[in-house]
Amino acid sequence: MLVALGPSANAGDVSGPELLPDLVVESPSDIVLESARDSKRVYLRFSHSTANAGAGPLEIYPDLSTNRCGPKGKRGRVAYQAIYHDANADGKFGRAIDSGTTEAPVGCMIYHEVHEHYHFEDFARYQLYRIDTSKLAEVSKKVSFCVVDSHKYLPQLPGSPGNPFYRFEDCKDSAGTHGISVGWADKYGAGTPGQEFDVTGLRKGRYCLVTRADPTNRLAEVATGGEDNNIQTAAIRFSPDQASRRGHEVAELDEPCAPPKP
Repeated sequence: MLVALGPSANAGDVSGPELLPDLVVESPSDIVLESARDSKRVYLRFSHSTANAGAGPLEIYPDLSTNRCGPKGKRGRVAYQAIYHDANADGKFGRAIDSGTTEAPVGCMIYHEVHEHYHFEDFARYQLYRIDTSKLAEVSKKVSFCVVDSHKYLPQLPGSPGNPFYRFEDCKDSAGTHGISVGWADKYGAGTPGQEFDVTGLRKGRYCLVTRADPTNRLAEVATGGEDNNIQTAAIRFSPDQASRRGHEVAELDEPCAPPKP
């Protein structure tokens, strides 16, 4: 349970139960092999989508009283997660009624130079393993995200708004609040800078593509099963020499795969 009161906590009734989010990672999609136009590098590109199937929104905001956070220095601010409370105990989130929050620090918000807007750090992690040996082949360099309502995921969920509440424009604002509404999802397309592995020189073969949300377990979620659906995998087969500048589609294999156990 979050008990620390954040610097911008919302006034309201916090006596009701918490309305927690539940992050659900969709399977990797739009997987392609792309050859770079200005070099001989080959990239495996893919889309990543994280949805919220919980009773309350995932909401993250920066502490404006800070201007340094971690190794990012003055471009970073301490990030807080706000948890809303069910003021009228009806089991669903209503922004006009359930206005009270408890909050706690969950990491950093930093300015992402390539995307030219603010990101929440450590929101996701991507890994690529060889299926035959379980050896790690690649790890993503991009782990920070502008977290917003991209598309509807489960619009039938109680408390899911008809329109996006957390918008991309908020990520351009150093004081902007990020988040995923109930029943909505945040998607980063395969064409977005950072949504790739450099697979130049990898041997052809079968690989397991692993996408994971909240890999360091900083965000509060529902108590039962909240972390179990934070990971998805796709078994694929490819050879770097199949890459093209337009992107060679990589088909998924009809078999399960999983990262090796710690």
